[in-house]
Amino acid sequence: MKILGIVGSNRKKGNSYLLLKEMFRNLLEIEVKIIQVAELKIKPCKLCFKVCAKNPNQCMIKDDFEMLLGKTRVFTISQNSDKIKKCEDG
Repeated sequence: MKILGIVGSNRKKGNSYLLLKEMFRNLLEIEVKIIQVAELKIKPCKLCFKVCAKNPNQCMIKDDFEMLLGKTRVFTISQNSDKIKKCEDG
């Protein structure tokens, strides 16, 4: 089993990261990876629709979003899945 944690906060190694790291600390037999969006170089969409209209999983802008999309593609997400949990601010 693999678990991918994505921290969307602008603060590198902030509270969201520390909370996720603590949650993953005791998962010894599970491969875990934390990605911090604040450390990625993701350029804004140019609304070109040239590539993404034909294939929604590709973009003509070559940046870290392509890597992030590749990492998340291994997960099958179902809205009714009890194995997918989303952390939100209260």
